[in-house]
Amino acid sequence: MVTSNKQQAAQEFVHSIDEEGRICFVNDAWLTFAAENDWPITAEAMIGSKLMASIMDPETRHIYSLLIDRAREQDQQARFNYRCDSPGRRRLLQMHISLNRTSQHIEFRSRILSSVKRQPIALIDPSQKIRSDEILKMCSWCKSIWDEHHWIELEQAVQQLGFLTAKVLPRISHGICNVCSERMTSLIVKK
Repeated sequence: MVTSNKQQAAQEFVHSIDEEGRICFVNDAWLTFAAENDWPITAEAMIGSKLMASIMDPETRHIYSLLIDRAREQDQQARFNYRCDSPGRRRLLQMHISLNRTSQHIEFRSRILSSVKRQPIALIDPSQKIRSDEILKMCSWCKSIWDEHHWIELEQAVQQLGFLTAKVLPRISHGICNVCSERMTSLIVKK
């Protein structure tokens, strides 16, 4: 099933974790969004898996752990924006993390704030299986690329670093840029 951008913007993509950090719920909108982003997975395959197992970057995993602890132990909600691009779309989403007081599960609710069609970016296309040994660091939150000196916005990096014409693209490793680290840290320490 393909949904329009307007339909997706009105939807919330929801997943929840139990007290052990295992995914215990994903809604249909979440599954549809995953499939439309080249990750066709079933609810059965997701239920019971550890959320943190899908977050490879240690810094990002740590930030999520702190946000989850804050929601669970202090009943404090967190809301933040992040990019969730597909090769042919630049998307800004907003995530809301909160404790469901009835079930004691942590809920993650995301919705699309903006979605702009663009020329596909092969660098972030999961179907591009042949990759070089070069590793490129990308911010998990804003999709900026580290060029060994500073963070560059994804679209600018693709042009500046020659990925438009590259025959073999580098592998991507995720991290967090300084701006997003400061933004997320301020969210965590906020009372």
